[in-house]
Amino acid sequence: MEHAEATDRMAAARYLLDEMTEEERFAFEEHYFGCPACAEEVRDGSAMIDSLRAMRSQRAGSVVGFRPRTAAIPWALAAAAALAVVFLGYQNAALRRAPNPQVLRSYSLLTMGTRGANQVAIEHAGQPFALYLDIPPDPPYPNYRIEIQDPSGTARFAIPVSGGAAHETLTIYIPGGVLHPGKYGLVVFGMAANGKRSPVASYSVVVSSN
Repeated sequence: MEHAEATDRMAAARYLLDEMTEEERFAFEEHYFGCPACAEEVRDGSAMIDSLRAMRSQRAGSVVGFRPRTAAIPWALAAAAALAVVFLGYQNAALRRAPNPQVLRSYSLLTMGTRGANQVAIEHAGQPFALYLDIPPDPPYPNYRIEIQDPSGTARFAIPVSGGAAHETLTIYIPGGVLHPGKYGLVVFGMAANGKRSPVASYSVVVSSN
């Protein structure tokens, strides 16, 4: 399996969701063992699933007589894996499909405060754009989660970030039209080994149609 095929077919997500045939699984494993990008997507998706398992176990242990519905557990894990991995795959596929080099509007959060005191204004909501940001190094976490939240605090998108990747400046690609005009919050959470998450940075993003 080539990387282009793995990206187009959302192989990392399907691998984590156990939706591959045995032949597809062997082909993807052979590919991602030598592909840093796909290997990172699998690691990040697995970390999110492990965090959810830990959170579910913690909650179950705190409620006497709690009996999780077995049918709901695979669905919850599948949804988490899809949210964590498919969006990253979509980013990669969208960028790769561009037939020619293009100018991508980019906005930097590097010089902004990490507590939402400042805001970045995004024009032309129907066009793709990119956000640059650094994750605060202190305190360190094994994994991170970046959420783009609507005004009600509901996560529109969630992107997992490994602890290793957090040492570098991150580029978040936002496809055109996925964020309607309005005000959003970009929140970075540190994900502890026990599944607990703590906000480490937040930014205000205002999207307009102009």
